[in-house]
Amino acid sequence: MRKKIFPDWIIASRKKMISLGITQKELANAIGLSYQYVRNILSGRMYSVQSKQKICNYLGIDADEENANT
Repeated sequence: MRKKIFPDWIIASRKKMISLGITQKELANAIGLSYQYVRNILSGRMYSVQSKQKICNYLGIDADEENANT
């Protein structure tokens, strides 16, 4: 099984959510998106520039981090 490589902004988002103690559902409610949609974005199944920007802005992280972790 191949290990999935996530963009830096997704990893940073997950870490920030843990440090803030918020769930994907709480994040989704706060930024006005559905839980399923946020879950799919943060799992790498979907991508939207606008949604990425909303997530990064809310969490206060750099949305321009595009390099994949290896």
